[in-house]
Amino acid sequence: MLSNADTTREVAEALCRALQPFGFEVCLFAQLAPTMTPSPTPDILADLWPSAWSRHYFKKGLVARDPCAAQCLRTSQLFSWRSIAQRRLQRDERSVMETAAAFGLQDGFCLPVHGANGQIGVISLAGQSVEHSRNVRFVIEAAGYCSYQKLSRLRQAATQPVLTRRQAEVCDWVAAGKTTAQTAAILGIGEATVEQHLKDSRVRLGAANRVHTVVTAIRRREIPI
Repeated sequence: MLSNADTTREVAEALCRALQPFGFEVCLFAQLAPTMTPSPTPDILADLWPSAWSRHYFKKGLVARDPCAAQCLRTSQLFSWRSIAQRRLQRDERSVMETAAAFGLQDGFCLPVHGANGQIGVISLAGQSVEHSRNVRFVIEAAGYCSYQKLSRLRQAATQPVLTRRQAEVCDWVAAGKTTAQTAAILGIGEATVEQHLKDSRVRLGAANRVHTVVTAIRRREIPI
């Protein structure tokens, strides 16, 4: 159930299970760049696409030629892939949709989620044969919006700083290659205090050792790269 989902992947899996009776098998949650040029790189929130298609799609940068992605920038209304395929598309746009079908994504819907601050989210849902009834569209919208909000809350909570200012400073200097003694001298604190800050940081970040602590802090953007 969505209420029990503790990770972004679990949210996506819960949505797929809810929509499975209507033919939906996979989904993708992402945030799109506000323009398709010059180098659009979507922020992937949860990816349950077939792994082969996902690798192909992002390696080839197909989002720049994806007519569904382009439509998400123009509308906040749910739309079907079928409605896009029926348009007069450019050759490269039609190629994206044909290639998706070859990977098993033959039919689907996109639910754009336009935020108040200008962010453009999208939930892409697909299967080999999905229902298109009005009732199904309502279910997609209701379940989709709830799922996106839940996923966004989880992601925001995961990116909230967990280190204190001093702990982050210590990790930052260690990441820069400074020894415990050098870090202590720079910050004007004792070496034992530096080690205690590193120990506390390791616990807060759930890291295994000193190096893992610093790497985790960088990945979480607790300290600059």
